[in-house]
Amino acid sequence: MEDNSIIQQQTFESILIEIDKVKEKLKDLRIEPKDYYKLIQQLTLVRLHIDSFRF
Repeated sequence: MEDNSIIQQQTFESILIEIDKVKEKLKDLRIEPKDYYKLIQQLTLVRLHIDSFRF
């Protein structure tokens, strides 16, 4: 059971890292500021939601 928890923790951390990478890459796309901030807001909400599942 403990191994499963470690795997879940690593998975959550990997997902959160990827979300942060996507947020950084969005800066380079030169999209409309309004759209950029909407995307960042949504990614932040997803990140917080995923982070709330961590043990």
